[in-house]
Amino acid sequence: VGERLKPLDIDVKLWHLLVFPGFRTATKGVYKAFDRLDFALTGKMGDVRIHPSISGTTGFKAIEAMLYNDLQCAAISEKKVLGSIIRRLTASLGKRIVLSGSGSSVFCLYRTGKEAAKAKARIYRSIPAETRKRWSIIVAKTENFKELVWKSPM
Repeated sequence: VGERLKPLDIDVKLWHLLVFPGFRTATKGVYKAFDRLDFALTGKMGDVRIHPSISGTTGFKAIEAMLYNDLQCAAISEKKVLGSIIRRLTASLGKRIVLSGSGSSVFCLYRTGKEAAKAKARIYRSIPAETRKRWSIIVAKTENFKELVWKSPM
């Protein structure tokens, strides 16, 4: 029938550091891997309801702690190098690195654009020149959550 979305009252500006490693993952393959992995781990899924753990004004650390992508393990099972990239970035930046969608881009959050820009420079300094040619690293600001309007399909 569709999701019922409610706006969240969050007054936190977030900066994203996005890393595209120069290769793509096949969405169909990632979802097939997810189905295999999920069924092997949990059996057939029933009705899933997501209860937001955010209410009222929430700070940066709480939002960062919630970062998670169900497809991450599946994408890594399809492209092993993604796991290496995530581990390398986690060690270099000391941040939680999360797959974006079904991959292959990954991201982490920062409080300010200046912090994200410093992290971008740190990544470029830490990777070999050949890798730098393939990777795209972008700093982007998230819209103010209070200004977003969610419309339910119902």
